[in-house]
Parts: sequence; structure tokens; C-alpha cells
Amino acid sequence: MSKLFKTSDEYVELIENQFAKTGLDTMGINMKVGSTPKAKTLLKVTRIPSVTEFVNESHDTPDILVTVYEQAFDRLTPDVQNMLVEMALSTVFYDTEKDKLNIESDPYKPLFNMRRKYGDVITDNLELASLAIQQIEDEEKERKEAEKAAKKTKK
Repeated sequence: MSKLFKTSDEYVELIENQFAKTGLDTMGINMKVGSTPKAKTLLKVTRIPSVTEFVNESHDTPDILVTVYEQAFDRLTPDVQNMLVEMALSTVFYDTEKDKLNIESDPYKPLFNMRRKYGDVITDNLELASLAIQQIEDEEKERKEAEKAAKKTKK
């Protein structure tokens, strides 16, 4: 996993607003947002194990971590960002019968739910996110090739 760094306040606010809409914050579920310099997905929601809380000896340890590939997220419009954050957070649910926090592991269920709500625009938005990530990878590849070429011409 890549190193995490502080997410811009604008994106933290956007994600916290979407998190509040889920109602999980009223159930005592805590969330932390972090950014990563490189990723295969735009947003990833993971559950933080209780072991982390024990090791940190803190009761403020978040229950979930939302990791944002901020460089790719920057390339999307606010509407697309909001929709994709909503989709990522829709994977989190609290099972009151078992008193357990869960994250949906089936990648298709959130897509189907969002498609029922928004129609095919969600698939277009997912494609935009994928294209943004691909574009960054291509730019990085070109930069490395240019650096190699520059080194060869110096010799």
C-alpha cells in the first residue's frame, strides 16, 4: 500500500458531508480520510481493525478509512466526485442484529444500487474516473521515458 498523506480540506469536507448523509455518523461510526499518491482505484473504503485501536490505546481511532487518489480526483467535476463518494460510502453498513460494522465486498452491488438511483450516468462517471487514472499513468510513463532520453543525450 502506498503512503498516506493529509487530504485537502475541500475533499475531506465533501466526503464528510456524504458520510453524514449515510447516517452512520449518528450510530457512532467514526471515519478518517487520507490520500494516496498512487492507486488503481479513485476511492477505497476499508475497515480499521480493532487491533489498531488497541495498539494506539486510543478510543478516537476511526472505524473506517476512506482513501482518496487525490491527483485523479482533482480531474473530475464536483458532481462526479459527489456521486463516486456516495457510491464508495454505500458499501458501508452496520448490522444492528450482530452489532457489527461491515463493508460490502462485492464490487457490483454498489454499482447496481447506484444505477437504480441515477441510471447509466454512474457507469459514465466510473469510466471517467478510470480514464483519469489511466491518463495519470500514461503521463508518468512519458515523463520517465523523457528522463531516460535526457540522460542518454547527456552521455
